[in-house]
Amino acid sequence: MLNFVLSEKGILIKGKLVPFSAIQSFWVEENTPNSLGVNGQGKIILQSKTKTIPYIIIPLAKDVNNEEVKKYLLRHIEEEEHHETLFQKLFEKLGF
Repeated sequence: MLNFVLSEKGILIKGKLVPFSAIQSFWVEENTPNSLGVNGQGKIILQSKTKTIPYIIIPLAKDVNNEEVKKYLLRHIEEEEHHETLFQKLFEKLGF
């Protein structure tokens, strides 16, 4: 699980601050069933303003309240629907 902290300045991911000014928009993907019908975990999908890393995916623990995360992020950045690409899902399965 990826450790992250929401702060007034941005999102702290693995000890590195990603300021809200560097994030174009976000989407909170709800806990959805996987192909086996097991409820998966939700994710925060951030669209970065940089071209080198266009999306940042943050998996959410099952006990995290997705609505609270969404409300907090809405105070700082715009919400826009995003979905993981096949390439991102493949990298996630490979552990990158």
